[in-house]
Amino acid sequence: MRLAATCPASWNVKGDRRTLAAQRGTAVHEFHERYCNLRAEAGRPTDIAGGKSLIPQILEKYGHLPPEIQEEVQQLCQNIIDTHLLNLESYYGAEETFTADLGATVLTGRLDELHVDGDEAEIIDCKSNHIIPSPATVAGDFQLKTYGYLICHKLPQIGQVKGTIFTPRFGTFRSANWDRDELLRWGEHLARLANSLESSDKKEAVPNPNCQYCAASLPGGGCPAWKKTYGLEVVIRSGDEAVEAAKQILALEQRLKSRRAVLQAWCKDNGHVSSGGREFGYFETASQVIDVRRLKEAVPEVDPFDFLSVSAGDIKRLRKILDKDADAVLADISDIKHSTRFGHRAIQNQEEE
Repeated sequence: MRLAATCPASWNVKGDRRTLAAQRGTAVHEFHERYCNLRAEAGRPTDIAGGKSLIPQILEKYGHLPPEIQEEVQQLCQNIIDTHLLNLESYYGAEETFTADLGATVLTGRLDELHVDGDEAEIIDCKSNHIIPSPATVAGDFQLKTYGYLICHKLPQIGQVKGTIFTPRFGTFRSANWDRDELLRWGEHLARLANSLESSDKKEAVPNPNCQYCAASLPGGGCPAWKKTYGLEVVIRSGDEAVEAAKQILALEQRLKSRRAVLQAWCKDNGHVSSGGREFGYFETASQVIDVRRLKEAVPEVDPFDFLSVSAGDIKRLRKILDKDADAVLADISDIKHSTRFGHRAIQNQEEE
């Protein structure tokens, strides 16, 4: 349902989520569940030795994953051991399954970690991704609010729910709070959404960041939006395949450039357009440009040259002014700064394949 809220076509996607990103998350979640229950049974908020003994078991179970993903899973599991303390007094369980009948479908959610203390509950959602969410992001998180609704649906005594996103990659915890009435209204919204998705014959495929978790994005997954937008997964095992990947990068960048130009022209005439949870269009920006000559007059104690920079565009203009003397003059007045970055450039005196 979370995927379908952005991409309605994913409502009809069946089967397991087999993408690498999803499998990485599944492995980390299984470790998190086992580590929570291990500490609950031992009555200890942390158990470094016990946690470390679980990591090899997880890596063995998910031994089919590529080595780099296994290494990532191992580090994430270690980060959970290093940063997560279990509140034994309020611990309810890990990977608890809650359900609610929405009419058009039965909503099912597995809560990574749940705590209940009187009329208050806390959900801790473990995320293996690379983003530290802002407070506003947590407060509006679709999955977390849905978990909150499921808790209120099953546990009538709960009046307040705290939702926490735990990101073990960075060892961060970010939280938001909802009262019971707000979450019950969210449940009504979910019922309307489910009914709309179930009854609609036309479900648009909308590429968005969640595509990496959708089984339809896999080779043979059948998603036309994924095929047109992202293409199939690239695996490099030889020099020839690396060359092929480089060719694909060039082709995709050219496709991006042409599509961006078309969209820019459309937005210029018609205004902003929204897709995949993002807004495209022209936005006004403002930057402050200081006249270094007036800076010297206003602040005599500073050297205006300390605030002066020459851009690559400025150097091109200087080359036109200096003409044939450009190389000699620029060599006298500039230093060469070396840096390394991944990219591509034309090979001089050689035609492209």
